[in-house]
Amino acid sequence: MGYGFGIWLVPQDLEVGDFVKHFTISCFMEKGAAENLFKKIIEKYLFLDVKLIGKHKIYHPDFYPNDDTTYYSWGYNGFCDEWSGLKILCDPFKCCFSNTPHMSMQYSENVDELNVYDIDDVVLNCKVCLVDIRSDDCNKWKILD
Repeated sequence: MGYGFGIWLVPQDLEVGDFVKHFTISCFMEKGAAENLFKKIIEKYLFLDVKLIGKHKIYHPDFYPNDDTTYYSWGYNGFCDEWSGLKILCDPFKCCFSNTPHMSMQYSENVDELNVYDIDDVVLNCKVCLVDIRSDDCNKWKILD
């Protein structure tokens, strides 16, 4: 299930469960490219607000074009005023940009095992983070910077 290296927006005031909750900006990157993209992004944005839309969504294994995993996930879509600016910064890099800001809450190979629920919409203040998401175990994903 590994997604290489990437860039996340990590909410600053959110309860952390099994793994770090986040909005993916980019993934499937080599380490050096991710480090360079991270530097470019934090020159302009270090913290961003994301409105989390509390109606749950199911994400299929083919959510990303480069994804060859068999994992479903569920979570929430979001909205960020600066998302188009992040896309412009990501475009020159070899990466998979997340066209839809989203926060996955749980992963499973069996969609019927997902324990979905809705919540109220909320605005989250998030920090831009460089991440190592190479592991097949999402509990081993880690923030590098």
